[in-house]
Amino acid sequence: MSATAVDRAFRLDFDQAISFVGRDRNWLPKLGLGALFSFLTVIIIGYVLIQGYLLTLMQRVARLEPEPLPEWDEYGELLRKGAVVTAVNLAYYVPYWLIIIALYIMQTVLSLAFTQSGSSSLGPFIAAPIGLTLLGYLITIPLGLLLGVTMPAVHAQLALYDADFAAAFRLREIWGFINRHRGQYALAVALALAANYFLSFVGYLACCVGIFVTNFLVQLFQTHMLGQLCWYERVRASRLGSEYP
Repeated sequence: MSATAVDRAFRLDFDQAISFVGRDRNWLPKLGLGALFSFLTVIIIGYVLIQGYLLTLMQRVARLEPEPLPEWDEYGELLRKGAVVTAVNLAYYVPYWLIIIALYIMQTVLSLAFTQSGSSSLGPFIAAPIGLTLLGYLITIPLGLLLGVTMPAVHAQLALYDADFAAAFRLREIWGFINRHRGQYALAVALALAANYFLSFVGYLACCVGIFVTNFLVQLFQTHMLGQLCWYERVRASRLGSEYP
């Protein structure tokens, strides 16, 4: 990826996204700390630090830093950015999980009513839980896919606007970002999913520690690709006479 790339149709640089970690002089301790904090996602601070680190990486890639992999040193700044990303993720996903919980509770109530009913006409009690289950699938599967497709662009907004919470909810800008880069954006999301499944399998085969290492590597891979799109977005905006912070 170079500045001249904007003069032709933009294409993600997969070699950079794959190899940038190994080219960093301090890649091993950085990767080790990333794996440690991935393990510590069981407590909230690990998750917040990882989210702040990934957002910083995306911003550094967007600025064409020669060694984009951040240091694990400015923990206050990582926590600040990570707290914003965490709050945004909760704002998007909590309604989704509330829908799932509500449907589960309703299904449980109807199932209990079915088992405790002495009525000879059991048709409605059988049909209601089944119908509710189908309704749940019709709602939650498309909504889950929509969130999975949208959230990388939401995080890109946070990178472009320096962790501005409000920027993550400018839906017109988010969908505009996806639409402008739809081919490369879809490729980035698809490759990240494929890498996640493959490397997670490798991590399970290796050992428990390997799971956290490979999970962190997948996140770095996807974040670098999104950072490339953010770089191109910044160049495009500059050519149109506007600037990001």
